[in-house]
Amino acid sequence: YDDFAIHLRCGDVLARGIKGYGVLPVGAMIALIPPEARTVGIITQDWESKCQPGKSCSCQCKRIVNSMAELIEKERKVTVKVRADFEELASWARLAFAPMGTVCSPSTFCLYPTLAAARGFWALDKSNNLFPAAEKVSE
Repeated sequence: YDDFAIHLRCGDVLARGIKGYGVLPVGAMIALIPPEARTVGIITQDWESKCQPGKSCSCQCKRIVNSMAELIEKERKVTVKVRADFEELASWARLAFAPMGTVCSPSTFCLYPTLAAARGFWALDKSNNLFPAAEKVSE
């Protein structure tokens, strides 16, 4: 597993604009990566089979993730591996078992593996109803 894992769900954020979903600023994600981390995995959706004319969401995701990976590598001097195969169980395992931490931007997909992680960071916009009992989840 990668030392640190970041989940980025582009589909619902870019295609549907669902209230309560979103993407943390890259600077906030970088700040959570421990200095001793050597590898960071970005877990996201498969875009290769979908990034075609007329499928702008997947193409935008590819640009966002690749730019984010470059910035993290530059700022933290780590190896970033983009995990865009989207095998659900493998993605959940990567999020739950990253030994130095996991970041979950607002998304239902990464919620439970992040809660199971030894050091999970879950972003929440408390102004929405996506997770109505979120304030009851401990830090």
